[in-house]
Amino acid sequence: MITKVAASASAASTKSPVLPKSAEHLLLRMQRLFGLGLLLAASMTGFMGYNVETIRNNLNEHIHIADDRISALEQKLIALESASSKPKQK
Repeated sequence: MITKVAASASAASTKSPVLPKSAEHLLLRMQRLFGLGLLLAASMTGFMGYNVETIRNNLNEHIHIADDRISALEQKLIALESASSKPKQK
């Protein structure tokens, strides 16, 4: 008995459903909406990729500016250390 029910359930699931006209229209609208969603996701991903590249370039620029400032401060520190290490003349 259980095997007959399972067999009939599996046979029913493999049959192609016949949809009424309103259900076909609803399915078509859902497919279009899904397609538009995919298009929107793809465009957002492309736009985000552009933003990531812009952010990366800006960060690299700021890193170079910070490195230049650090180098200048190191040079000043070396100059101050060398000036303070010289013996004072009386």
